[in-house]
Amino acid sequence: MKLSEWLERYEIKDDFVPAHPHAADVIIGIGTDVSRDGRKVSPQSAAIVETIADFYSCFRSEDILFTGGYSYKGGPTEAETMYDHLITLMTAADKKDIKHLRCHSVLEKKSSRTYLNADYALPILQEKGWKTAIIVAQQWHARRVRATFKKRWAGSGIKFAVIKARSPYSGDNSQWRWRGFWRFLFCWEVPVWLYSKLKGYC
Repeated sequence: MKLSEWLERYEIKDDFVPAHPHAADVIIGIGTDVSRDGRKVSPQSAAIVETIADFYSCFRSEDILFTGGYSYKGGPTEAETMYDHLITLMTAADKKDIKHLRCHSVLEKKSSRTYLNADYALPILQEKGWKTAIIVAQQWHARRVRATFKKRWAGSGIKFAVIKARSPYSGDNSQWRWRGFWRFLFCWEVPVWLYSKLKGYC
Protein backbone atom coordinates (compact mmCIF):
# COMPACT_ATOMS: atom_id res chain seq x y z
CA MET A 1 0.00 0.00 0.00
CA LYS A 2 1.30 3.45 -0.92
CA LEU A 3 1.85 5.87 1.93
CA SER A 4 -0.59 8.36 0.38
CA GLU A 5 -3.25 5.61 0.31
CA TRP A 6 -2.52 4.79 3.94
CA LEU A 7 -2.97 8.44 4.88
CA GLU A 8 -6.42 8.44 3.29
CA ARG A 9 -7.58 6.52 6.37
CA TYR A 10 -7.14 9.73 8.36
CA GLU A 11 -9.24 11.93 6.13
CA ILE A 12 -12.53 13.02 7.65
CA LYS A 13 -15.66 11.19 6.57
CA ASP A 14 -18.24 12.98 4.48
CA ASP A 15 -21.25 14.27 6.36
CA PHE A 16 -24.60 12.75 5.48
CA VAL A 17 -26.50 14.45 2.67
CA PRO A 18 -30.08 13.35 1.91
CA ALA A 19 -30.53 11.85 -1.56
CA HIS A 20 -33.74 13.73 -2.26
CA PRO A 21 -33.91 16.92 -4.37
CA HIS A 22 -33.37 20.25 -2.63
CA ALA A 23 -31.32 18.67 0.14
CA ALA A 24 -29.81 22.11 0.85
CA ASP A 25 -30.53 25.73 0.07
CA VAL A 26 -27.03 26.30 -1.33
CA ILE A 27 -23.91 24.40 -2.34
CA ILE A 28 -20.68 26.16 -1.30
CA GLY A 29 -17.35 25.59 -3.03
CA ILE A 30 -14.24 26.47 -1.01
CA GLY A 31 -11.53 27.82 -3.32
CA THR A 32 -8.23 25.95 -3.30
CA ASP A 33 -5.68 27.86 -5.36
CA VAL A 34 -5.49 28.84 -9.03
CA SER A 35 -3.51 27.38 -11.93
CA ARG A 36 0.22 27.83 -12.33
CA ASP A 37 -0.27 30.70 -14.80
CA GLY A 38 -2.88 32.28 -12.50
CA ARG A 39 -5.58 32.33 -15.16
CA LYS A 40 -7.54 29.14 -14.66
CA VAL A 41 -8.86 26.83 -11.98
CA SER A 42 -6.31 24.71 -10.09
CA PRO A 43 -6.59 20.88 -10.16
CA GLN A 44 -7.82 20.97 -6.57
CA SER A 45 -10.50 23.57 -7.23
CA ALA A 46 -11.45 21.74 -10.44
CA ALA A 47 -12.19 18.61 -8.37
CA ILE A 48 -14.37 20.71 -6.08
CA VAL A 49 -16.27 22.13 -9.05
CA GLU A 50 -16.80 18.67 -10.53
CA THR A 51 -18.26 17.47 -7.23
CA ILE A 52 -20.53 20.51 -7.11
CA ALA A 53 -21.65 19.86 -10.69
CA ASP A 54 -22.71 16.34 -9.72
CA PHE A 55 -24.76 17.60 -6.78
CA TYR A 56 -26.25 20.43 -8.79
CA SER A 57 -27.21 18.12 -11.66
CA CYS A 58 -29.10 15.97 -9.17
CA PHE A 59 -31.00 19.10 -8.06
CA ARG A 60 -29.66 18.91 -4.52
CA SER A 61 -29.76 22.71 -4.50
CA GLU A 62 -30.90 25.58 -6.69
CA ASP A 63 -28.06 27.89 -5.69
CA ILE A 64 -24.26 27.81 -5.65
CA LEU A 65 -21.79 30.00 -3.76
CA PHE A 66 -18.09 30.05 -4.63
CA THR A 67 -15.84 31.57 -2.00
CA GLY A 68 -12.16 32.37 -2.48
CA GLY A 69 -10.34 35.64 -3.08
CA TYR A 70 -6.80 34.43 -3.72
CA SER A 71 -5.41 35.44 -7.13
CA TYR A 72 -1.98 35.54 -8.75
CA LYS A 73 -0.67 38.91 -9.92
CA GLY A 74 -4.10 40.46 -10.28
CA GLY A 75 -5.58 37.56 -12.23
CA PRO A 76 -8.99 36.01 -11.58
CA THR A 77 -9.80 34.90 -8.06
CA GLU A 78 -10.38 31.35 -6.91
CA ALA A 79 -14.12 32.02 -6.90
CA GLU A 80 -14.05 33.36 -10.45
CA THR A 81 -11.99 30.49 -11.87
CA MET A 82 -14.27 27.94 -10.18
CA TYR A 83 -17.35 29.62 -11.57
CA ASP A 84 -15.87 29.74 -15.07
CA HIS A 85 -14.96 26.06 -14.84
CA LEU A 86 -18.49 25.16 -13.77
CA ILE A 87 -20.00 27.05 -16.71
CA THR A 88 -17.60 25.26 -19.06
CA LEU A 89 -18.48 21.85 -17.59
CA MET A 90 -22.20 22.40 -17.71
CA THR A 91 -22.10 23.86 -21.21
CA ALA A 92 -20.14 20.87 -22.50
CA ALA A 93 -22.45 18.38 -20.79
CA ASP A 94 -25.62 20.36 -21.58
CA LYS A 95 -26.83 19.32 -18.14
CA LYS A 96 -28.80 22.40 -17.15
CA ASP A 97 -29.90 25.70 -18.56
CA ILE A 98 -26.83 27.95 -18.37
CA LYS A 99 -28.88 31.10 -17.97
CA HIS A 100 -30.50 29.56 -14.91
CA LEU A 101 -27.09 28.55 -13.58
CA ARG A 102 -25.69 32.06 -13.99
CA CYS A 103 -28.67 33.54 -12.16
CA HIS A 104 -28.24 31.14 -9.25
CA SER A 105 -24.48 31.45 -8.75
CA VAL A 106 -22.93 33.84 -6.22
CA LEU A 107 -19.23 34.70 -5.99
CA GLU A 108 -17.48 35.80 -2.80
CA LYS A 109 -14.12 37.21 -3.93
CA LYS A 110 -12.54 38.75 -0.81
CA SER A 111 -11.57 35.84 1.44
CA SER A 112 -7.97 34.65 1.49
CA ARG A 113 -8.12 32.33 4.51
CA THR A 114 -10.47 29.54 5.61
CA TYR A 115 -11.89 31.54 8.50
CA LEU A 116 -12.56 34.39 6.08
CA ASN A 117 -14.36 31.99 3.75
CA ALA A 118 -16.70 31.34 6.67
CA ASP A 119 -16.94 34.96 7.80
CA TYR A 120 -17.64 36.42 4.35
CA ALA A 121 -20.02 33.64 3.31
CA LEU A 122 -22.19 33.92 6.42
CA PRO A 123 -23.78 37.33 5.68
CA ILE A 124 -24.50 36.19 2.12
CA LEU A 125 -26.43 33.20 3.42
CA GLN A 126 -28.24 35.37 5.95
CA GLU A 127 -29.18 37.94 3.30
CA LYS A 128 -30.46 35.25 0.96
CA GLY A 129 -32.32 33.45 3.73
CA TRP A 130 -30.40 30.20 3.14
CA LYS A 131 -30.59 27.95 6.20
CA THR A 132 -28.91 24.78 4.94
CA ALA A 133 -25.70 24.25 2.97
CA ILE A 134 -23.55 21.56 1.40
CA ILE A 135 -19.91 22.65 1.68
CA VAL A 136 -17.47 21.04 -0.77
CA ALA A 137 -13.76 21.15 0.11
CA GLN A 138 -10.55 19.47 -1.02
CA GLN A 139 -9.99 16.25 0.93
CA TRP A 140 -7.12 17.42 3.15
CA HIS A 141 -8.62 20.87 3.61
CA ALA A 142 -12.02 19.49 4.63
CA ARG A 143 -11.11 18.85 8.27
CA ARG A 144 -10.14 22.49 8.83
CA VAL A 145 -13.15 23.68 6.83
CA ARG A 146 -15.53 21.71 9.03
CA ALA A 147 -13.94 22.89 12.28
CA THR A 148 -13.72 26.50 11.14
CA PHE A 149 -17.27 26.80 9.83
CA LYS A 150 -18.63 25.06 12.92
CA LYS A 151 -16.99 27.65 15.12
CA ARG A 152 -17.51 30.75 12.97
CA TRP A 153 -21.14 29.92 12.23
CA ALA A 154 -22.04 28.96 15.80
CA GLY A 155 -25.37 30.47 16.77
CA SER A 156 -26.31 31.35 13.19
CA GLY A 157 -28.92 28.60 12.92
CA ILE A 158 -27.43 27.46 9.60
CA LYS A 159 -26.97 23.70 9.22
CA PHE A 160 -24.30 22.39 6.89
CA ALA A 161 -22.69 19.19 5.66
CA VAL A 162 -19.06 18.98 4.53
CA ILE A 163 -18.26 16.81 1.51
CA LYS A 164 -14.74 15.99 0.27
CA ALA A 165 -13.66 16.48 -3.33
CA ARG A 166 -10.80 14.13 -4.08
CA SER A 167 -7.90 15.57 -6.06
CA PRO A 168 -4.41 14.20 -6.75
CA TYR A 169 -1.15 15.90 -5.85
CA SER A 170 1.09 14.94 -8.70
CA GLY A 171 3.81 17.55 -8.32
CA ASP A 172 3.37 18.59 -11.94
CA ASN A 173 3.48 22.34 -11.23
CA SER A 174 -0.07 22.75 -12.52
CA GLN A 175 -1.13 24.89 -9.56
CA TRP A 176 0.56 27.94 -8.14
CA ARG A 177 1.17 27.42 -4.42
CA TRP A 178 0.68 23.78 -3.56
CA ARG A 179 2.90 21.85 -5.97
CA GLY A 180 3.06 18.25 -4.76
CA PHE A 181 1.16 16.25 -2.15
CA TRP A 182 3.85 16.22 0.54
CA ARG A 183 4.64 19.89 0.17
CA PHE A 184 0.96 20.68 0.57
CA LEU A 185 0.41 18.42 3.54
CA PHE A 186 3.50 19.09 5.64
CA CYS A 187 4.57 22.56 4.47
CA TRP A 188 1.11 24.07 4.30
CA GLU A 189 -1.94 22.24 5.60
CA VAL A 190 -0.57 20.88 8.90
CA PRO A 191 1.16 24.14 9.98
CA VAL A 192 -1.87 26.22 8.99
CA TRP A 193 -4.16 23.86 10.90
CA LEU A 194 -2.04 24.31 14.02
CA TYR A 195 -1.84 28.08 13.51
CA SER A 196 -5.61 28.28 13.10
CA LYS A 197 -6.16 26.30 16.29
CA LEU A 198 -3.76 28.54 18.23
CA LYS A 199 -5.43 31.70 16.90
CA GLY A 200 -8.87 30.36 17.72
CA TYR A 201 -10.13 30.40 14.14
CA CYS A 202 -11.32 26.81 14.38
